[in-house]
Amino acid sequence: RLRGAEESLDFQASLLSAQDAAGRDSSYTKDNFAYGSTPYKTWRAVMQLPAVASTLAKCITTPSSAAPADSVGEATADSVGEGDAAADVFVVWGSSIGWLVFYASLTYGVRSRGVELLEELVERSREVEKACNVKNVAFEQNDVLQDTLEDAAVLLLASQCWDAPLRA
Repeated sequence: RLRGAEESLDFQASLLSAQDAAGRDSSYTKDNFAYGSTPYKTWRAVMQLPAVASTLAKCITTPSSAAPADSVGEATADSVGEGDAAADVFVVWGSSIGWLVFYASLTYGVRSRGVELLEELVERSREVEKACNVKNVAFEQNDVLQDTLEDAAVLLLASQCWDAPLRA
């Protein structure tokens, strides 16, 4: 469903319109709203880096039957079952149509939350969530600068196309 949406001319047209509007109506330039998606294999390679895997393990509160045996590097079911309910969420800033949020939930069984400024993309994410009955995910339209990270164990920044003041 996600790839189909990306390839759709309707999606491309609505994305372009949303990017134009956001560039006009916000304090951010249009460049902040560049669109791209991360291949699963690339995302998995990053998630398996030792520093990321050990932090990701803190998010896992129950074993996931969908999670591959090596899903969190050296972590085992015994070492990942004690997630801190106050900070056990995989959060993606700039979540777009939800690829990375879905990857985390479906691969590792972790609670995952996406934050995206463009309403069009949040709506698409929610449509896929509902149509595919994906559990443990949430999508919200919000400026990442207004987001609270109280629930976050892992924060993934999904873009590097930000204005200089945002990168500072």
